[in-house]
Amino acid sequence: MVRISGDLAIAQTVDFFTPIVDDPYLFGAIAAANSVSDIYAMGATPIVGLAIAAFPTDILPLDVLQEILRGGSEKAAEAGFPIAGGHTIIDDVPKYGLAVTGVVSVLKLVRNSTAKAGDTLVLTKPVGNGILISAYRALTRKRFGRRTPPSVEEAVHWMTMLNRDAAHRRGDPRQRGSGAVERPRLPGARLPAGRYAAQRRDIPEARRYSRARVRIHADV
Repeated sequence: MVRISGDLAIAQTVDFFTPIVDDPYLFGAIAAANSVSDIYAMGATPIVGLAIAAFPTDILPLDVLQEILRGGSEKAAEAGFPIAGGHTIIDDVPKYGLAVTGVVSVLKLVRNSTAKAGDTLVLTKPVGNGILISAYRALTRKRFGRRTPPSVEEAVHWMTMLNRDAAHRRGDPRQRGSGAVERPRLPGARLPAGRYAAQRRDIPEARRYSRARVRIHADV
């Protein structure tokens, strides 16, 4: 956060990762929604984004890159900010994400370092996306026998959903902190601070795979 005038400050964040779904358009949309989550968590409003992409031009057609960029651009437009440019390099593995700039009043800035032990942790989305995607990727590659891969439709639904509405509904003066859970775990795992709210939310399908002792490699 950098104060630029009076109580007005800018908040900046950057995030990018490798594909977690097969559809390039959805990958772009998921990456963009994830990138802007930190801006919402700080109580800021996104105003502009820059795209960051890496792409294996000797392996995949440029149409795939175009779809990734389109997915990210349309998700940014849904969030109300333009992608003003960016930078692309040639790499062995596709990667995509955004650097996002937002504006926020210093008086309304929310930090991720001010929560205290005993605080109630309110989750705006179910947890379990990472486990579900990991199970899907592992089982579709037939590394763990012939089990049927899980459906990832619900996970994709949540990963492409912006946290904007949840951020706009925030305003309880008792709120001490906020942060984006970018590598969500199922209930029972250790969390940065606080405790779960009474209404626990997770993706039921993910529970089955969380109990299966298979090695998975997602970074979501």
